Amino acid sequence: CHQDPRTLQLVCNCLEGYSGNRCDECPSGFYGNPGRPGAQCLPCSCNNNIDATDPQSCNKVTGECLKCLYNTHGPSCQFCKPGYFGSALLQNCRRCTCNFSGVNPAICAPGHGVCLCDRMTGVCPCLPNVIGSTCDRCASGYWNMSHGIGCQFCDCNPRNSQSNQCNQFTGQCPCK
Repeated sequence: CHQDPRTLQLVCNCLEGYSGNRCDECPSGFYGNPGRPGAQCLPCSCNNNIDATDPQSCNKVTGECLKCLYNTHGPSCQFCKPGYFGSALLQNCRRCTCNFSGVNPAICAPGHGVCLCDRMTGVCPCLPNVIGSTCDRCASGYWNMSHGIGCQFCDCNPRNSQSNQCNQFTGQCPCK
């Protein structure tokens, strides 16, 4: 440190991870209490999911991440937010794309814009007899996907139908 001859203030060239006139503060992206003997500034461990230049991005005392980016959350921004899937560690959290009609309304309410899906794969939990990773179609032998219910059995007449497969939208069975 040296004293500025014009301002008479003490000026220090701080090591990385320290700031302040006397290098006794932690800069943005770091936490700790370097003013205490033996204490030091440590980098915030937020998995590259914060703006390290934002002074409010992590708690200055505990290092807990406060402003997670890229649709992440958690004390270290280590998880994708609810309604998102992928890897927070790779910054690739993507919105779940469940079909509102094919999933339980409790986990995917229309108008709310958030559906819950498998946190890693994005596969949605389908209603009975609904299939597809986004729950977008009826299983073979079923039709009439209804919100909150699932798909209905085709119930084709075995004697007069070519098979038990019906049109997924009309329920029409193929006649012999």
